[in-house]
Amino acid sequence: MSPDSGSRQNFRVIPRSRLRPAAATSIAAVLAVAFAIAFAGCGGGGGPSEPRSGAAIYAQTCATCHGVDGQGGVGPALKGVADRYPDIADQIAVVTNGFGRMPAFRGSLSAEEIRRVVEYERTELGA
Repeated sequence: MSPDSGSRQNFRVIPRSRLRPAAATSIAAVLAVAFAIAFAGCGGGGGPSEPRSGAAIYAQTCATCHGVDGQGGVGPALKGVADRYPDIADQIAVVTNGFGRMPAFRGSLSAEEIRRVVEYERTELGA
């Protein structure tokens, strides 16, 4: 018995070719979930004649990171956000252009939608 064989005798070796389909299936599942999350809000929330409210925009776009009630999570809590950004234009700039780990939303939300969600965050979640 070689010095190495004692430590390996209890392990079953799985051929590399048998691992690839499982890895591909796992990757496909992760991508499917990611796409489902990314596109969950698409097509909802009103049409051109019915603008989305700040609350609806927040629920679809911001709650994942900042929490359903603005309590924080991946992103910071929104309590006191108006104190951190006394000028609403500064908070609008953060949402529009991103900051640190927060992504920019200028490509996915209109300027009016960004203003609505920031006003909602300041009045309903930031108190």
